[in-house]
Amino acid sequence: MKTLNEKFLETCEQFAEREAMRIKTADGWQRYSYGDIKDGALKVASWLGRQGFGHQNKAALIIENSPKWAMVYFGILLAGGVVVPLDTQARPQDIVKFLKDAHVQFVFLEHKLTVIASEASLYVKDIIVVNSPEEDIPYLSFERIVLTQAPLSVSALLMAEPDDTAALLYSSGTTASPKGVELSHKNFYANFCGLEKLNVCSWEDTFISILPLFHAYAFMATFIYPFFLGAKIIYPNSMKSEDIIQAMRENRVTVLVGVPELFNNINKSIQNKIQSLPSFARAVLELLADLGWLVKKVTKINILKVIYRSAHSRFGGSLRFMVSGGAKLDPEVATDLERIGFMILEGYGLTETAPIVSLNPLPKQKIGSVGKALDGVVVKIDQPDASGTGEIIIRGDNVMKGYYQKPVETAAVIKEGWFHSGDLGFIDKAGYLHISGRLKEVIVLSSGKNIFPDEVEEYYRESPFIKEAGVFMSSQENLRAVIVPNFDEFQKKGMINVYEKIKWDVENISKELPSYKRILGFVLTKEELPKTRLGKIKRFQLATIYQKEEKKETAPKNSQQPDSENTLYKNPIGRQVVDFLRKELKLNRVPQSTDHLELDFGIDSLTRVELISGLEQLFKIRMSEEAFAQVATVGELVAAVSNLMVEQTPQDIIEKSLKTSWAEILTVESDPQQFQQLDLDPGWLEHAFGYVVRRFIFLVFKIFGRIKIINQQHLPEQGPYIICCNHSSYLDAFAVICGLTDKVAMQTYFIGLKDIFLHPAVRWAMRLGRLIPIDASNELMKAMQSAAFLLKYNKIICIFPEGQRSIDGEVKVFKKGIGILAKELQVPVVPAAIDGTYQAWPRTAQFPRAHQMKIIFGQPISSKEFLSRQPRLEKMDEYEWLIRQIREEVIRLKQQISIPVPGHQQGLQSSEPDI
Repeated sequence: MKTLNEKFLETCEQFAEREAMRIKTADGWQRYSYGDIKDGALKVASWLGRQGFGHQNKAALIIENSPKWAMVYFGILLAGGVVVPLDTQARPQDIVKFLKDAHVQFVFLEHKLTVIASEASLYVKDIIVVNSPEEDIPYLSFERIVLTQAPLSVSALLMAEPDDTAALLYSSGTTASPKGVELSHKNFYANFCGLEKLNVCSWEDTFISILPLFHAYAFMATFIYPFFLGAKIIYPNSMKSEDIIQAMRENRVTVLVGVPELFNNINKSIQNKIQSLPSFARAVLELLADLGWLVKKVTKINILKVIYRSAHSRFGGSLRFMVSGGAKLDPEVATDLERIGFMILEGYGLTETAPIVSLNPLPKQKIGSVGKALDGVVVKIDQPDASGTGEIIIRGDNVMKGYYQKPVETAAVIKEGWFHSGDLGFIDKAGYLHISGRLKEVIVLSSGKNIFPDEVEEYYRESPFIKEAGVFMSSQENLRAVIVPNFDEFQKKGMINVYEKIKWDVENISKELPSYKRILGFVLTKEELPKTRLGKIKRFQLATIYQKEEKKETAPKNSQQPDSENTLYKNPIGRQVVDFLRKELKLNRVPQSTDHLELDFGIDSLTRVELISGLEQLFKIRMSEEAFAQVATVGELVAAVSNLMVEQTPQDIIEKSLKTSWAEILTVESDPQQFQQLDLDPGWLEHAFGYVVRRFIFLVFKIFGRIKIINQQHLPEQGPYIICCNHSSYLDAFAVICGLTDKVAMQTYFIGLKDIFLHPAVRWAMRLGRLIPIDASNELMKAMQSAAFLLKYNKIICIFPEGQRSIDGEVKVFKKGIGILAKELQVPVVPAAIDGTYQAWPRTAQFPRAHQMKIIFGQPISSKEFLSRQPRLEKMDEYEWLIRQIREEVIRLKQQISIPVPGHQQGLQSSEPDI
């Protein structure tokens, strides 16, 4: 068993002239041979020795990945010391805490971190600044002092023993109480030997170093392992994706080591490019890919690299395989990358095991597993359950010495030579290890059922509109989640109702899961979920984030004081927009550039129409709903207004088109182009066709739904009025049709989502069926004007004001559009309630089934009568109060005809928006 010192000197001697490392600088690629790294390390050791640094003394290393990192690391070891590598992105108070806990004497510090040096200097002997500029600084300069030393002769080095501590690793990890992990020379060297025996890499390989080297995974996989093999290591000049890819191309990188988030992004980028291809080209490519996949499975020849040549050439064309670790890799992502021709190996390890425990072997990798245990590492499942799942325990020379100065904590995890990992998993019949989750993170219900948060999060990430989801157990013993929307997907689809769309997807996914695995409450956040540098969610912080975002939703909009330093105030247009938003949204603080119009201010589609009208009047511009749909933040809104003011001339503006209230917006003249699909005067053919279709629909619903119509006589024979009905199924509109008399039916128009009405199966019937498609993101103003146009022509419109089908059959919150129409146009509302359609065809079912249905119509009620029923709450305007009263009437009617649902389960309990 060698020490790291011995192996380092042996490697540098063997490959003295070979290039070891390459780093991108402003002047191009700077190259270092193995001899250069050895020389730099000996100079560091020489300087430390002159300062009295000796056996098992500690020095901290807080610099970015670079050849200098390697020089300092081995310089500390060669001086007989212990390295304390720390995260350059850690909080200053954490860094100081680690320095004190480890009794560090010397700190090698990145120049940009000198802000923490003054406090750190109180606890250490000296601070050496790396990459310092030419000007004088109050600390020692690595370049000017350390590297000018004469290198220490090898014979003068302090000899280390295999059991000596080589490194003390601190990590905030995913828990609130980090510990220092003591790893010996033997631990690291044994891990290297286990990897070497896999024979997957050689001195001919080129690695790229993008993971932070303070972490054991990156240290072993992208530093110790390639360096001791005699391979080459590349350091890009930044962690931006374009710089990494350029570095891979320029240096023909053969091995890419990363974390799941990196490979998720790579896969997403490639899949997006594939989807952007013309349909025919995409079909041909998929056919060739299927053929290539079959050839690879049968012959092991990877012709997929040729089929997807452009994707492979983007990464340099020399990439042999990728390695994923640090967190669980989505099997779908791994499969996608394999089918594109990339080889990806998933592994498993912990800091306490120096760190790698298992890795998928080449060429027999198994997607979904983390491979087989390395040579010299023994893995067992402790106390497995009936499925073979239990805690993973590990034994071998790679297992840590213990937690620094924490004997109790050490004894709790190392028992009779076995390290208890705290991870749950199982070993399949072929000897491959599979990870199920963290023992500490497993949620155990009072019923005894276990929930793995990672598994639940994976279910909900199936929605393309959910970028991230962090699941935790609330004090009420149900699952809650903090969700980060995928704003790119919303923008690509031209959708603006972020909360509603995510709620829709969450509800749909929930219905497919066992009740105990369903999210019963969620909040949205713009910020990325807190993670370790390797991508693991810091789950202990989720409850705090949830509470913060929940308070933000319920807090009054004037909860923050005005900020006179707001950057938007620096230009006149920005100031006007900000002041306008404060007035219209009743804010008592200055909106910030990054404030999201929906998430921070609760702006929905109707409010956007009101804002468009106000902005048009204020700036004398014309702003389309399509343009506004591309605006998400206050800063983007200011930019959009500024651009329109430059692009539009006074001649473009028609003064009478600038509307400032709903009363004016709904006052429209007959526009043939806008209302051409509205058949106001159907002929005898339309009457005959409608009669036949209605009779057919009624017959089907009578046979399979035993439909019962109650109080049909409440429907006036002549409009204008609005039929307002609950919505829980695709069958609802047909149920309404069944309840209409022939005379009423020929005057009734249905308003629905464009995605449904413009479907090829429905589009042909739009005119004959009097269907009005709307796009809630881009055409809500047109939809409202169309409805107003029909009502002014004494027609009848049917609206489902929930906006979407209910997930559980219960009546959800109504949108205020129907309140605007009823109040401004002074037309009565006929409340109606449907029951049984949810059981016949819920939105989570693919096909309908036979079930009894009922529909009941209430008496026509005017907006004045609704508004006079109860005193209006101060926080609600008249529109909101009106639709609240209408909703209560619909609920009352539904209760009259309700059909008991056996085994009815509680639905999603997320908070509802105000409107």
